[in-house]
Amino acid sequence: MGPSDRDEEINAHKVTAERWSLLTSAIEKLGSARTLDHVVDILRSTARRIAGADGIAIILSDN
Repeated sequence: MGPSDRDEEINAHKVTAERWSLLTSAIEKLGSARTLDHVVDILRSTARRIAGADGIAIILSDN
């Protein structure tokens, strides 16, 4: 494995660690969310930061 490959591997691990950190933070925030709007805001911002998503879709069950 060359230096370039090693740098790419290190960067990939950093990105993975950052994503897990963002997910952990989102889970904590969801635990204190009191409204559906707040839940959607948390999910939206997390999806954008983790996946670069432009938006999200939330499907609510009638059950």
